[in-house]
Amino acid sequence: MSKIKGRKNATKTKHLPAVPQAREQLPLAKAPDYLKQLAGKHFGLEESDTQRDIIIPRLRLLQATSQDVRDKAAEAGTFQHSLTREVYGNQIRIIPLLMHPTRIKWEVGGAGLRLCWSDNARECTGGERIDVGAQAKEGKGKVVQHGPQICAECPDAQPGADRKGEFVVPVCNFTYNFIVLLDGRTQEGPIALAMPKIQQQPAKQLLSLARFSNLPLWTKIYELGAITKTFRAGQAYQITVRSVDFVPQGLLNQVSEWYKAISQNIQRVKVDLDDLPDELEVN
Repeated sequence: MSKIKGRKNATKTKHLPAVPQAREQLPLAKAPDYLKQLAGKHFGLEESDTQRDIIIPRLRLLQATSQDVRDKAAEAGTFQHSLTREVYGNQIRIIPLLMHPTRIKWEVGGAGLRLCWSDNARECTGGERIDVGAQAKEGKGKVVQHGPQICAECPDAQPGADRKGEFVVPVCNFTYNFIVLLDGRTQEGPIALAMPKIQQQPAKQLLSLARFSNLPLWTKIYELGAITKTFRAGQAYQITVRSVDFVPQGLLNQVSEWYKAISQNIQRVKVDLDDLPDELEVN
């Protein structure tokens, strides 16, 4: 067992059994007839407009640095509802509705101040940054508004390398935000699965599995698990993804209506980001 670096009093990570990676991709040929008519239709992957007003709770994978784990209210490596604090265990099944990317630059070692962010991962939406000049050293630093900037041209959004030539992730975090329903609990409404940094690899895997069948994103059920992996900052939990089934016909209309409701109001959607800086410390 290893202690996560980056925060004092971090609890030791308890190793959970690794979730086997399934190779089954559920291609279109295996889809039920009621789904095949949707082949080639809107995937639900293209929405990336600005977020406003509607706060969607987040499905969190708890790390040793997460507050509830440090308070011994939950176990690292389990999934939790960010608002109700309900713990779902180390496996959970989801129905993704859509995905939109964002970027956030957090204050390093601070109290979770967002220095800059982009609601579409293309251009800076806004932010606050601390003056790190002479005034800041004297305790008189000002908080100023970050000006508009194209993410592709911003140095904070570009990967780099350390003195040994090893890859270093950008200080501005690119995040895959999936708006999902919990399988078996769709009546509870959508919840967000934010996947930055060490979770980007499983996020890309989820997208690949979704595109493989040539069906809309919201027609398949996926199982998320958790495994321990070693990263630059120490050992942490990473999400695992596998496709397990198609959405049953009796549930398809409800899921479709949720997709329409969210996609038509994506400009007003805001993901609950409380405690996210704690989780980013693992890498």
